[in-house]
Amino acid sequence: MKKLLRYTMLAVGCLALTTACNNDDVTNDIAQHNVKVLSAQTAFNAVGGTDSITTEGNVAHAYANAPWATITTKGNLVEVTTQPNETVESRHTTVVIKTSPQDSTVVNIDQLGCVVKFNFPEHVGLNDEAKQLSYPIESTFGAQTQTKVDWLQSSYVDGKVIVSTQPNNTGHVRQAFVYVKTKTKVDSILVTQGDLDRDIVGNYVMQVREADQDGVETTHFYDVVLAHAGNKLTLKLAALGLEIPVIYDAETCGLRLTGGHKVGTYQQYTLFTSVANNGNKASWEKSAQLTGRFAYREALQRMNPIFEGTMLSFGNTAQLLIEAFESTEIDKDKNLGALAIWESPILIKIKPTTPAKHLPISTQW
Repeated sequence: MKKLLRYTMLAVGCLALTTACNNDDVTNDIAQHNVKVLSAQTAFNAVGGTDSITTEGNVAHAYANAPWATITTKGNLVEVTTQPNETVESRHTTVVIKTSPQDSTVVNIDQLGCVVKFNFPEHVGLNDEAKQLSYPIESTFGAQTQTKVDWLQSSYVDGKVIVSTQPNNTGHVRQAFVYVKTKTKVDSILVTQGDLDRDIVGNYVMQVREADQDGVETTHFYDVVLAHAGNKLTLKLAALGLEIPVIYDAETCGLRLTGGHKVGTYQQYTLFTSVANNGNKASWEKSAQLTGRFAYREALQRMNPIFEGTMLSFGNTAQLLIEAFESTEIDKDKNLGALAIWESPILIKIKPTTPAKHLPISTQW
């Protein structure tokens, strides 16, 4: 008899525990029975809109468990309206439908997040002619574009960002941004407009950091001519007898300078370039390269009256080395080391009629 009593008390305890657990259910006040759903369209895209649920029997009351979904009822029809989802995350809620105080059901509501995919480059280089480019993008809620200069226009039309330039007759390169904004994302395209022969070739100074004989790092300037003849583009440092080949990249309006080029002689030695960047070891392999983009900075003219404003930086961590060899071709066993180590090289264009006498120009090794 005592054993039977213990089992009876255990069963009552379990029943009480089950009841307590059910009280934690967010729908515990709703009887999940006796309401048949005949049809339900409850999956929404990010734009939102209205769809319906049809039940067997008229609806007495219905409500959604999220503020972004609203409910209206008429007879056995429940209309669900969702607001636009302007985030990239999908979201979920439920609709509770009652045909009487005792009879109800719960229907799931899901809405996708918006889609935003940009398919344009970070930077575009163009020549001086008027141009129009278009870049398709994916954006559920469209996009807005903006520029801040007169010569560059932009718009968003039929899923594309349209970029247009006017002819460049300034005599120098110019740059500006196209800004693209959606509900969830902002990005930009840097547009550089310039012509190699009209705006870029000419007289420059090359600003570098290098150590003096005592190991103290100082800033030096070298006269440089960026010369273009046929398919050959070179940086000529006449005072040092160097001609350094470079490659013009029209897509970025920039230069590439690689290792492994024969650039001159010093006494009985042959000189070759090697380059390093980001703390890597210097290499005279042709695959090793420094890159930079031309830009126009009007503030340079205020810094020094000889500056035209056009400049190119190969980067703060860039190094250009001029290495001496006892051989006429690169031979690691004949390498005598670097005759010059130029750190953070920057090309600054000077006005064609103004000699660089206002700068401390280095004329020897």
